[in-house]
Amino acid sequence: MFISPRTGEWHLGNVFTKLGVSSRRQLRSVLSPPKPGTTMA
Repeated sequence: MFISPRTGEWHLGNVFTKLGVSSRRQLRSVLSPPKPGTTMA
């Protein structure tokens, strides 16, 4: 299966928008499970 870089960018852009992030670093913090002992707001 092959997707063009432009298609990948378009889909990732949609995911970033829905999650309210603007970088891959922010994406990691949004998708990683909470650490033990922390509460989610």
